[in-house]
Amino acid sequence: MLIILLSSLFTLIKSDIINIQISTGNVSATIQGQTCCEADTRGWMFRGIPYAQPPVGDLRFSYAQRMDPQGVVNATEYGDYCSQGDHVQEDCLFINVFTPVGVNSSMRLPVFFYIHGGGWEGGSGDFGPGIYPNLVNRGPLVMVSINYRLGPFGFFTSREDTIPGNFAISDMIESLNWAKRYISFFGGDPSRITICGESSGGESISTLTLSPPARGLFNQAIMESGSAFGGGVSLCDYRNSSIQLAMTLGCTTADQWNSGQNFAQILQCMRSINATTLQDADLNFPYRHFMDWGTVIDKLYMPDTLENLAMQRPSMNVMAGDTTTEWLLWEQGNIQNNLNSSSFTRQGVINQLKGLYEMHCWNNYDAVVQGAQQYYIDANNMVDDDHVGWMSLWITVGSRNLSEIKRNCSAYE
Repeated sequence: MLIILLSSLFTLIKSDIINIQISTGNVSATIQGQTCCEADTRGWMFRGIPYAQPPVGDLRFSYAQRMDPQGVVNATEYGDYCSQGDHVQEDCLFINVFTPVGVNSSMRLPVFFYIHGGGWEGGSGDFGPGIYPNLVNRGPLVMVSINYRLGPFGFFTSREDTIPGNFAISDMIESLNWAKRYISFFGGDPSRITICGESSGGESISTLTLSPPARGLFNQAIMESGSAFGGGVSLCDYRNSSIQLAMTLGCTTADQWNSGQNFAQILQCMRSINATTLQDADLNFPYRHFMDWGTVIDKLYMPDTLENLAMQRPSMNVMAGDTTTEWLLWEQGNIQNNLNSSSFTRQGVINQLKGLYEMHCWNNYDAVVQGAQQYYIDANNMVDDDHVGWMSLWITVGSRNLSEIKRNCSAYE
């Protein structure tokens, strides 16, 4: 997979400072990057360029605010990645640009704009030298990657105007705006931007194709193992992470939250909480799902249902795909230690299907469960002690985007 091929960190053998001059309108800047690395991995790299105002203080839980380059910008190191796990950093909105050697503003190379995965709770735009032989020099093309806010910092929401949510989506769109304005100075063609992502990065790409403010910022899309239409990804009313977090931090009670009258005070309280305290509270939630944070309907970035937004989006070239048995990654422990348990029998797989977090995101849970069971399980004649067979079936179910369950269930037709 792409993320595996390219994820090792850069090893700089000998680097020279490379200056890119930006001069347009009121913007005058020198972006100082480096050469990388040796032989077939040689190229230019400009890392850790701020593309939006740091989302701290009163900008926490606000949409991304434009930041243009000015003066000399040191782009020789990656910027810090966004809060995840035990790493806490709110000042993390950085963009990286990777080019062939010798680019200039007249070259107009195609642009490959990559958005990382990680369940919208982890990951970064850091890449290793494998991007040069596999993408940049092979194109040739200009590659862009970004950091964006994760977890509660990117998706906390009151589901109304006070704390509208979708802050991570605003980051992605602001970074695309930055690329549209300035990528030509790095040899890229702003009219030929292809956006690409894998896993939650693919879900991000799918979301951007639906979001009205993203229109005109790219012209092609590649989605790998992710879609905005996957259950549990977007617009899931079952998800209640925001109220849980606010209550845990003492910023609200259930009655105050549900009254809808106190969100301004809740926002003020949540902004006053130390970032480490906030991150720790999120990490200590009872585990339910690896994507406890996601998009919601708002008035700007996702102003309608997914289906209606899909009917309104412009025509474009799209490439989409997944890995046949990628759920195998999450079942390695069970294969080694728990294969012969009752979890991998007919009833065990039915119970796991019913318990899937994503299933609760469909409006008619019972009908979807019944349809999925009929399609995947009822037609199967395996005996209960064929644990390998039932494990294989469960991996197949887990590997398929759950929007496919929706398509395949006769109860949903």
